[in-house]
Amino acid sequence: MKEKSISVALRASNNKYLCNEGNGSQSLIANRDTIGSWETFELIYLDGNRGKRIALKASNNKYLCNEGNGSQSLIANRDTIGPWETFQVREVGGSTNLWIKKWGSIDSCKVSAVDSVALLASNNKYVCNEGNGSQSLIANRDAIGPWETFELIYLDKQPINYNRWMSDHWSELRNKTLKDLCLPGTHDSGTEGLVLELAPDASDMVKYLFNYADTDSNASGVREYIRGQGISQNNTIKQQLEAGIRYIDLRVCQIGGVYYICHSLKGQTVESVVRGIQEFLNANTREIVVIKVGLKEIQDHEQAKSFLQDILVDLEGKKLSVVAKTATLTQSLQTFINNKTRCILIYDTNLLYSTYDSAITTNSGTLDNLKLKTVESGIKLKTVESGIKL
Repeated sequence: MKEKSISVALRASNNKYLCNEGNGSQSLIANRDTIGSWETFELIYLDGNRGKRIALKASNNKYLCNEGNGSQSLIANRDTIGPWETFQVREVGGSTNLWIKKWGSIDSCKVSAVDSVALLASNNKYVCNEGNGSQSLIANRDAIGPWETFELIYLDKQPINYNRWMSDHWSELRNKTLKDLCLPGTHDSGTEGLVLELAPDASDMVKYLFNYADTDSNASGVREYIRGQGISQNNTIKQQLEAGIRYIDLRVCQIGGVYYICHSLKGQTVESVVRGIQEFLNANTREIVVIKVGLKEIQDHEQAKSFLQDILVDLEGKKLSVVAKTATLTQSLQTFINNKTRCILIYDTNLLYSTYDSAITTNSGTLDNLKLKTVESGIKLKTVESGIKL
């Protein structure tokens, strides 16, 4: 019979949550203020719904182990459940079988309900929040006190840390290639900072409307409408990456010798966008970002490419990026990590498959939207073969 399980978190005497530090590369420690994937455990009920023995599976899909039978700190590093991976739950201030007594069975445990418990390990010692959280957890105490008492919190489902979802699922992803993955992405990713200034990539139609709106007695709201159409994302690149986006799309132009993000209008500098990418990658060392770069009305493409690679560096000043080729798409994610090239730049659109909605990405679609927006202002707008009449 398959053991029953439920997602839980454990809060220690220092009011911090137990963390599978380093996703299992370090010992368990109570040092986190919030519950994420590293602070979530699968509590496995070993005695067919009526006993007190449990095992705890951590975020790295390993079982929590009383390492050295209590001579070392607890760590999540075992593939199977044995004596060292088995714990007895003791309700503080009462008897065992706490969830049976309170809820009827593990199936009816109430989400966000809390029990005060102690964990008795294989060496017949209680797990201790050593140093009240200043040290790793270890099973070395004969009696239950504050440091041996934990709040067991039942969770509805495992929280997702969007900023580190690759890292949290690395065991499943490490051998995957880019061709194997469908990455969440955004279109015209860096456009939240567009200003009311034409960019070199603006179409003749946009230039005409933008300049016409500046003349006397004409619709001043047209420029803001153009800006609104150009802004595809409201969040910064860093905010998008922290929300789980791993594919971003940058339109780059050059104005006065400086590289800017553009989408008919001028946006922020490429350097400021790259700074957000760097900050994210430096804080999340096992995340990979794919960047599609469109060079718009730029004469020297190679100079622009070199500029991007030169400024995309890590904390040590080493380049973070690699320019994608067909062979790049067949490399494993682990290879990118090993090579310290966690930022893949794509200039060749033949490497991608994308679908766009013509209603919002073509001139005719944009013009139809513009008609709807301007008709209330009394502007008659119609298209002719040679251009636009207002």
